[in-house]
Amino acid sequence: MRFRISYWLLRAVTFILLIVVYLPVAEGNDTQRVSTKESNSELETGPYPFHRFVTLGAIRIYQRFISPARVIPCPMHPSCSNYAYEAFNRYNPLKAFMMTADRLHRCGHDLDNYEKVEVSEFTRFFDPPYALSLNTTSSSLPADSSLQVFKEPGGLALETPADTFSEDSRLFQFAQALESEGDYMRALIEYRRLVFYFPDSPYRKQAMKSILRCYYKAEQYLSATHWGQELLSRGDMVEEESEIKFFMGLSFFRLNNHQLARKYFNEIITTEKDSFKEKSILLEGLSYAKEEKWEEAEKSFALIKPDSTFFNNANQSIELSKQGKKLRKKSPTVAGFLSIIPGLGYLYSGYEQTALASFIVNGLFIWGTIEAFDHHNEGLGIMLGVLSFGWYSGNIYGSVVSAERSNQKSKNELLIMFELGFEF
Repeated sequence: MRFRISYWLLRAVTFILLIVVYLPVAEGNDTQRVSTKESNSELETGPYPFHRFVTLGAIRIYQRFISPARVIPCPMHPSCSNYAYEAFNRYNPLKAFMMTADRLHRCGHDLDNYEKVEVSEFTRFFDPPYALSLNTTSSSLPADSSLQVFKEPGGLALETPADTFSEDSRLFQFAQALESEGDYMRALIEYRRLVFYFPDSPYRKQAMKSILRCYYKAEQYLSATHWGQELLSRGDMVEEESEIKFFMGLSFFRLNNHQLARKYFNEIITTEKDSFKEKSILLEGLSYAKEEKWEEAEKSFALIKPDSTFFNNANQSIELSKQGKKLRKKSPTVAGFLSIIPGLGYLYSGYEQTALASFIVNGLFIWGTIEAFDHHNEGLGIMLGVLSFGWYSGNIYGSVVSAERSNQKSKNELLIMFELGFEF
């Protein structure tokens, strides 16, 4: 069958040629379009996929010439064009296309489902393309959780050397001062300097322990685990072993490696008398809760004895664990099947406004495609057909992901209510 080359098809070819001409210039500019450090690091590595020549060029043209003319800015962060830019950099073009269509369905709708962030003094709604993992059992607590700041477990306090005149004591005091001011990386360097230059110093063990603490406070969790393993292998840190294991458990907890975190917490819990024991029990329970293992979490919290200062917090955590077992979860499979009718999957997942937008947009695309072929405008029909397929696929993909997103939101809302009685 011979297809007549229509005016619209010629316009599409011209548009692609414009992309090809413009792309070399566009690629060298607007690096600020990438919204996060994480996406920058990803863009600079790996092979250059074939599709970027067209897809990223189209996005660049939109950002340069069309986006500035819009009166109302995108309410999401990153914006829809930046979302698409990152999606096409991270994933294959088919998945990126579906992700972009899903975002366009959701843009500006059901904003209560997203976390608010301040961007250039304006409130935006945070929704990066890499934020949601379909494995919700390893999700982390929200950034504003009251549990995110560590303050000396076991009532530790910075120690001031009695000898303030020797070089190693002055170095140790200086490192402590930096740590107390929150300058953890510089403090870490000074502690390591002391360990290297003064191997016989009486402050050496304290400095080595402080290095681990500074790694943790500086959120260098992987480095903290490596340093902790080195300390445990030495054999001369027996008295500090519980504290080292506690920090290693905390670091693996922050890395969402809950199995390893519990390994170190359990080693502390089996100790009859230890200042870190009760905190390790509570953290073990919270790690189970983050993995939605509510029965195990409840059992862990129940280990706190009535005479403990953390008993009330443990009881509250037990009640929250019971609520966790009753959480109603949306089925991604059901959402995917329902999305055969555009918008119905979003509606099932609790995204009412997005559902309406998906139904209207997909309906218009399908109607336009049928009308184009009915009027023998094959070129326009093919172009609209491709777009219709992309938007329809995005509706199915987005419905599945929205069910996962809804489940994760419910779980995080429950997790943020856990108050262990101490900050870490």
